[in-house]
Amino acid sequence: MTLRPIDNSSFVVGGVFKVGSPRYNGAVYVVDTTGVTSAAFIPYSQFNNDYAALDGCISPIDSSSFYFLFWENFPLSAENIPFEPTEPDVLHVYKLDNQLNILCDFVLDGFASNTYYVPIRIKTTPNGGFAIVGTKKDMSDPNSRFVGWAQTFSAADCNVGIPESSNPGQTLIFPNPGNAGFTVVLNGSSEPGTRITLYDMQGHVTANAVMNGATGHLVCTSLAPGLYYYRVTGHNGTLRASGKWVKQ
Repeated sequence: MTLRPIDNSSFVVGGVFKVGSPRYNGAVYVVDTTGVTSAAFIPYSQFNNDYAALDGCISPIDSSSFYFLFWENFPLSAENIPFEPTEPDVLHVYKLDNQLNILCDFVLDGFASNTYYVPIRIKTTPNGGFAIVGTKKDMSDPNSRFVGWAQTFSAADCNVGIPESSNPGQTLIFPNPGNAGFTVVLNGSSEPGTRITLYDMQGHVTANAVMNGATGHLVCTSLAPGLYYYRVTGHNGTLRASGKWVKQ
């Protein structure tokens, strides 16, 4: 994990987590000194397992923004993890603010160059760009070995601006199906008063709870097995997320 202080009472933590499933995934959270999570950024790729840079996955740019190095396609099926990869991988650099909004992003596609990268850390360069330090392997040569690797990128390389309105706001819900209840994790920040509400198939409210920062939990032990619908709404009724949950 990598820690970045925001102020005297909160900090950013980035690293690798298992969030609601056996798969690994890189993620960033904003946590205060009492342990409350106020924001979460949990990107997903099309691959089975993702990761984050091994020793330093976040690097500050200024007091309000930082880089996060996300590793797509960490091959857990390799014989000697991760030193005998089965296919190339992808490195994804996100520039985030302290509320975990995406300011820009950059992709280093190993499939395009037939390369497998092992990112050790990301460092911000004096000109506002970033450097990735690690090792890499040429997947086109069966006899190739890992070699040391470092590469710099300019701030202009991180040039894919993502308006806040188009941020997908991915939501994790687990376990699903479940029995005793479920937990919701929102990407991004959550204002005070954000609430989870659960409905049955007839539209009746069966459970509700106030979110604790970016996370919330509903206890559903007394509910009958079946299909339910959940909605996450802000204090002013704005819809943040919705979906289905199955009670076993």
